[in-house]
Amino acid sequence: MNRHIWVPSAIKLCGADMTSGFISLDPVMADRNELVEIRLQHYCEQLQAVSDRLVMDSGFNAGEIHTLLPLAAELTGMDIASGVISVAPVLYDRDEKIGEHLCHYFSLLHKQFDQGHEVASAISQSDDEQRKGLLAVSENMRGKVFPSPVSTVVKGKKRKKKKR
Repeated sequence: MNRHIWVPSAIKLCGADMTSGFISLDPVMADRNELVEIRLQHYCEQLQAVSDRLVMDSGFNAGEIHTLLPLAAELTGMDIASGVISVAPVLYDRDEKIGEHLCHYFSLLHKQFDQGHEVASAISQSDDEQRKGLLAVSENMRGKVFPSPVSTVVKGKKRKKKKR
Protein backbone atom coordinates (compact mmCIF):
# COMPACT_ATOMS: atom_id res chain seq x y z
CA MET A 1 0.00 0.00 0.00
CA ASN A 2 1.08 3.56 -0.61
CA ARG A 3 2.42 5.32 2.50
CA HIS A 4 1.00 8.66 1.35
CA ILE A 5 -2.54 7.56 2.13
CA TRP A 6 -1.63 7.78 5.82
CA VAL A 7 -0.60 11.45 5.71
CA PRO A 8 -3.99 12.86 6.90
CA SER A 9 -4.02 10.45 9.84
CA ALA A 10 -0.36 11.22 10.60
CA ILE A 11 -1.23 14.93 10.64
CA LYS A 12 -3.97 14.30 13.22
CA LEU A 13 -1.61 12.28 15.40
CA CYS A 14 1.10 14.93 15.08
CA GLY A 15 -1.45 17.59 16.01
CA ALA A 16 -2.26 15.59 19.12
CA ASP A 17 1.47 15.58 19.93
CA MET A 18 1.43 19.37 19.69
CA THR A 19 -1.68 19.66 21.84
CA SER A 20 -0.29 17.36 24.52
CA GLY A 21 3.02 19.22 24.65
CA PHE A 22 5.09 16.32 23.31
CA ILE A 23 6.16 18.69 20.54
CA SER A 24 7.02 21.77 22.55
CA LEU A 25 6.27 25.32 21.47
CA ASP A 26 9.87 26.24 22.04
CA PRO A 27 12.03 23.10 22.09
CA VAL A 28 15.44 23.38 23.75
CA MET A 29 17.42 20.83 21.75
CA ALA A 30 15.96 21.04 18.23
CA ASP A 31 13.96 23.11 15.79
CA ARG A 32 10.19 22.69 16.17
CA ASN A 33 9.68 22.34 12.41
CA GLU A 34 12.22 19.50 12.31
CA LEU A 35 10.43 17.77 15.17
CA VAL A 36 7.10 18.06 13.36
CA GLU A 37 8.64 16.68 10.18
CA ILE A 38 10.22 13.76 12.07
CA ARG A 39 6.95 12.90 13.85
CA LEU A 40 4.93 13.11 10.61
CA GLN A 41 7.32 10.71 8.94
CA HIS A 42 7.29 8.45 11.98
CA TYR A 43 3.49 8.34 12.08
CA CYS A 44 3.25 7.56 8.36
CA GLU A 45 5.66 4.67 8.88
CA GLN A 46 3.86 3.52 12.02
CA LEU A 47 0.44 3.57 10.35
CA GLN A 48 1.85 1.60 7.42
CA ALA A 49 3.38 -0.94 9.82
CA VAL A 50 0.10 -1.30 11.72
CA SER A 51 -1.73 -1.69 8.41
CA ASP A 52 0.70 -4.41 7.28
CA ARG A 53 0.39 -6.18 10.63
CA LEU A 54 -3.41 -6.11 10.44
CA VAL A 55 -3.30 -7.63 6.94
CA MET A 56 -0.80 -10.36 7.87
CA ASP A 57 -1.98 -11.28 11.36
CA SER A 58 -5.72 -10.84 11.07
CA GLY A 59 -6.39 -10.95 7.35
CA PHE A 60 -8.32 -7.69 7.12
CA ASN A 61 -8.78 -6.42 3.60
CA ALA A 62 -7.49 -3.10 2.29
CA GLY A 63 -10.94 -1.49 2.22
CA GLU A 64 -11.54 -2.18 5.90
CA ILE A 65 -8.10 -0.87 6.80
CA HIS A 66 -8.41 2.30 4.69
CA THR A 67 -11.77 3.03 6.27
CA LEU A 68 -11.23 2.08 9.91
CA LEU A 69 -7.55 2.82 10.58
CA PRO A 70 -7.95 6.61 10.04
CA LEU A 71 -10.85 6.53 12.52
CA ALA A 72 -8.69 4.56 14.96
CA ALA A 73 -5.97 7.19 14.45
CA GLU A 74 -8.45 9.94 15.41
CA LEU A 75 -9.36 8.13 18.62
CA THR A 76 -5.69 7.49 19.37
CA GLY A 77 -4.96 11.17 18.75
CA MET A 78 -7.61 12.05 21.31
CA ASP A 79 -5.90 9.73 23.78
CA ILE A 80 -2.60 11.50 23.12
CA ALA A 81 -4.12 14.98 23.44
CA SER A 82 -5.99 14.13 26.63
CA GLY A 83 -2.96 12.60 28.33
CA VAL A 84 -4.13 8.98 28.33
CA ILE A 85 -0.88 8.28 26.47
CA SER A 86 1.70 10.12 28.52
CA VAL A 87 4.10 12.68 27.09
CA ALA A 88 7.04 11.18 28.97
CA PRO A 89 6.08 7.69 30.18
CA VAL A 90 8.36 5.78 32.53
CA LEU A 91 6.88 2.29 32.45
CA TYR A 92 6.25 1.89 28.71
CA ASP A 93 7.50 3.00 25.31
CA ARG A 94 5.27 5.80 24.05
CA ASP A 95 5.39 4.81 20.37
CA GLU A 96 4.59 1.17 21.19
CA LYS A 97 1.64 2.32 23.28
CA ILE A 98 0.39 4.44 20.36
CA GLY A 99 0.63 1.37 18.10
CA GLU A 100 -1.30 -0.68 20.66
CA HIS A 101 -4.03 1.96 20.82
CA LEU A 102 -4.26 2.06 17.01
CA CYS A 103 -4.75 -1.72 16.89
CA HIS A 104 -7.17 -1.67 19.82
CA TYR A 105 -9.37 1.03 18.32
CA PHE A 106 -9.24 -0.63 14.89
CA SER A 107 -10.48 -3.89 16.44
CA LEU A 108 -13.12 -2.06 18.45
CA LEU A 109 -14.42 -0.25 15.37
CA HIS A 110 -14.35 -3.43 13.30
CA LYS A 111 -16.40 -5.26 15.93
CA GLN A 112 -18.76 -2.31 16.22
CA PHE A 113 -19.53 -2.21 12.52
CA ASP A 114 -18.80 -5.88 11.61
CA GLN A 115 -17.35 -4.91 8.22
CA GLY A 116 -15.53 -1.85 6.92
CA HIS A 117 -17.94 -1.17 4.05
CA GLU A 118 -20.83 -0.70 6.49
CA VAL A 119 -18.96 2.00 8.35
CA ALA A 120 -17.93 3.65 5.08
CA SER A 121 -21.53 3.91 3.96
CA ALA A 122 -22.58 5.14 7.41
CA ILE A 123 -19.88 7.83 7.32
CA SER A 124 -20.79 9.00 3.82
CA GLN A 125 -24.48 9.11 4.77
CA SER A 126 -23.65 11.11 7.89
CA ASP A 127 -21.53 13.55 5.84
CA ASP A 128 -24.36 13.95 3.32
CA GLU A 129 -26.85 14.64 6.12
CA GLN A 130 -24.53 17.24 7.66
CA ARG A 131 -24.09 18.99 4.30
CA LYS A 132 -27.85 19.05 3.71
CA GLY A 133 -28.41 20.44 7.22
CA LEU A 134 -25.81 23.17 6.71
CA LEU A 135 -27.31 24.10 3.35
CA ALA A 136 -30.78 24.34 4.91
CA VAL A 137 -29.47 26.53 7.72
CA SER A 138 -27.62 28.78 5.29
CA GLU A 139 -30.75 29.16 3.14
CA ASN A 140 -32.80 30.11 6.22
CA MET A 141 -30.20 32.68 7.28
CA ARG A 142 -29.83 34.32 3.89
CA GLY A 143 -30.59 38.02 4.03
CA LYS A 144 -30.76 38.20 7.83
CA VAL A 145 -28.45 40.51 9.71
CA PHE A 146 -27.13 39.54 13.10
CA PRO A 147 -25.36 41.97 15.42
CA SER A 148 -21.78 41.18 16.19
CA PRO A 149 -20.93 40.82 19.88
CA VAL A 150 -18.04 43.21 19.33
CA SER A 151 -20.29 45.96 18.02
CA THR A 152 -22.85 45.83 20.83
CA VAL A 153 -23.09 48.93 22.95
CA VAL A 154 -23.00 48.58 26.70
CA LYS A 155 -25.82 50.57 28.25
CA GLY A 156 -25.20 52.38 31.47
CA LYS A 157 -22.05 53.31 33.28
CA LYS A 158 -19.68 51.06 35.09
CA ARG A 159 -20.42 50.90 38.76
CA LYS A 160 -17.70 51.73 41.19
CA LYS A 161 -17.14 49.33 44.03
CA LYS A 162 -18.01 50.85 47.34
CA LYS A 163 -15.66 50.37 50.22
CA ARG A 164 -17.22 48.98 53.34
